[in-house]
Amino acid sequence: MFELSSFTKFGNLGQTTFSTQLAGPLVAQNTSYTRYLAAYNQPEFNAILSQQWYLLKNVPHTTPPPAVPGTIQFPPNSLDIKEAWALVTPAWTSQQLSRFYTTTATVLDPVSSQCSSQTVALVGLHIVQKTPSRPEWIWSSFEQVDGVPASGGAGTYNNGNASQPMPATNPIAFPPPAQAPAPFNVNRINPINPSTQQTNAAYQAALKQAFPQVPWQFYQLAMTQWPIKPVPNPSNPPASVSNTFPGTINCPLVVPPASTCTAFANTTLETFDQVKVGTGCMNCHNAVSNDDFLWSLQMNAFAPTTTQPRTLLTSKERTGAFHDLQALLNSTVEANKAMSKAQAKKPAAKKK
Repeated sequence: MFELSSFTKFGNLGQTTFSTQLAGPLVAQNTSYTRYLAAYNQPEFNAILSQQWYLLKNVPHTTPPPAVPGTIQFPPNSLDIKEAWALVTPAWTSQQLSRFYTTTATVLDPVSSQCSSQTVALVGLHIVQKTPSRPEWIWSSFEQVDGVPASGGAGTYNNGNASQPMPATNPIAFPPPAQAPAPFNVNRINPINPSTQQTNAAYQAALKQAFPQVPWQFYQLAMTQWPIKPVPNPSNPPASVSNTFPGTINCPLVVPPASTCTAFANTTLETFDQVKVGTGCMNCHNAVSNDDFLWSLQMNAFAPTTTQPRTLLTSKERTGAFHDLQALLNSTVEANKAMSKAQAKKPAAKKK
């Protein structure tokens, strides 16, 4: 059993509490909230503990003042994970459960404010690793294949009705209602790269043959992003779009995306950040490059002298890195709206 509960009532229902353009609140088709969790491996945890980076006064930042200058560097082989979990309800069949990695977690109920043990299913996963040759980290993202099925059928986050497309922006405000509202459909805007699909098929076949009872055969890599070496555009930040792959190499900065554009986002962890490659993992984390690209320190480091919890950032506190993030997310809103208009203009498919 592990903890999916949180320090605040809605703390694990979204990655940020001042914007719903990142992950969450996201409601599965069984009308339950998706829960999120971020964690570190031992080398990274040890660095945070020894340097006391869990205290805001020790973390380079501009929000809230006074600013703390400096730069954080984690050791090579540090590793972050960010997970998305769906609550398993009695409606799930044994066949459905066999396709998911499931475990028992302590989950906070926003309605009763009580914690209980519940079965949860892994639906999304980021794995980010720092290497000696890639100090800006290597960013990979995985999904369970039934979340948004490639076939267009019903899944964990889509009811299979093509006439009900994903909304342009998240219709659920933050903080969300305690009782999960009706779900909306989630679509994959850009297809997974053909090369990645081939890799997925090979690994899925190997897992099925070697471990037929293990659910990992029903997971897939959505994308991997890494910094290009040598840096092609030294005048730009090292993790910006022009210095990463895949960046503008196969996805020009236009809306709707070019036909050559493939997935750079996870449908459960970046549901509404699928249109602009500028909202990909690395460019988003550029805003906290002085914290070794780690947003969780900026957002969660303890600040005992502040009157406003870091988990409920006010508009006055959104300066510096948070201002940059909010501006990036605002541009995502406009891109999503433009994408929705472009899709609406497409002629209906002719029946044969």
